[in-house]
Amino acid sequence: MPVWCPFSECLRAKCLPVRDRFDTIHTRHWHQLAMKNGGPVLWDAMVDLVVQVGPALVAVESRLPKDFHGRSWDAISKGMVAEAEWFLVGVDGL
Repeated sequence: MPVWCPFSECLRAKCLPVRDRFDTIHTRHWHQLAMKNGGPVLWDAMVDLVVQVGPALVAVESRLPKDFHGRSWDAISKGMVAEAEWFLVGVDGL
C-alpha cells in the first residue's frame, strides 16, 4: 500500500510544470507551494516528512533482501540523506 504524501495531490494538480526538475526547486519554493495550497499545516507535514528520511531509510534497509546490490542502496540512501539535509538547511533560512 503506498504511503500518503501530503503534497502529492498538489504536484499532480499542476502546481509544478513538467519541465521543472527537482534539483532546481529550493526549500523556499516548497514553502511557497505549501502556503498556497494548504498553509502551515501542509508545510509542517512536509518538514515532518523530510525529518523522517533517516529513520525511514533504516527501516527500509532492514527489510531489503540479503542479495540486494549494496552499491545501489548506498547511492539511493546517500542521495536521499543529501536531499533531506539540503531541504532542512533551507528551512532554517525561512
